[in-house]
Amino acid sequence: PDGSFGGDKNAPATIEETAVALQALSHRSTDAPIRIQQATQWLLNTTAEGTRFPSAPIGLYFARLWYHEQLYPVIWTLGALHAARHALLREKH
Repeated sequence: PDGSFGGDKNAPATIEETAVALQALSHRSTDAPIRIQQATQWLLNTTAEGTRFPSAPIGLYFARLWYHEQLYPVIWTLGALHAARHALLREKH
């Protein structure tokens, strides 16, 4: 409901996973713009308008293997916001 995404329905939301989900939503023409807007707003709020990017551990391959990279939230948020912008502009036309 708040636009964020986590690793599963019981996991806390992260910038990384919300950014990846937003990018995927933005490339699907059937998703309502409200979902894209909610995820975009959550990312903007959580990153303090793009000035704060705390990284979170994310799982890769196996449940026991976790990876932590400080650039993931920055790179994935920028890519997601770019995709969301284009998706929302498509909706207007």
